[in-house]
Amino acid sequence: MEELAGLLQSRKIPYVICHADLHPANLIRDQAGNVFVIDWDEVMFAPKERDFIFVRPPHADAFFQGYGTAEFDEKALTYYRLERDIQDLIECARNVYIRDDFDLGEETKADAVKLFQDILAAKELNSLR
Repeated sequence: MEELAGLLQSRKIPYVICHADLHPANLIRDQAGNVFVIDWDEVMFAPKERDFIFVRPPHADAFFQGYGTAEFDEKALTYYRLERDIQDLIECARNVYIRDDFDLGEETKADAVKLFQDILAAKELNSLR
């Protein structure tokens, strides 16, 4: 991730207004089939790749078909996906080992452990490719 950060800092990548939390729960479709992005409380100025961290198989092809033709910087997309994975790993570890909330039940902690394992397994698979 540090190598990617250095590489990206040396490039002239255009910045745009990003939703910064663009995932299916923040999309709604009306009866006419129009799609709207909601929940704009984490807006940031960043490369467009920042908004596509949640666009992954099996829905990526359908998403990009609807999004239209666009060129993406694969290094930038990889960097932002890694950044998100690290944030998720930190939050999972926090929920399992640090939080002492009584409202955080064992099921929630088990879900955090599973997400932690899934993220690490996906990174291990990607490093073997």
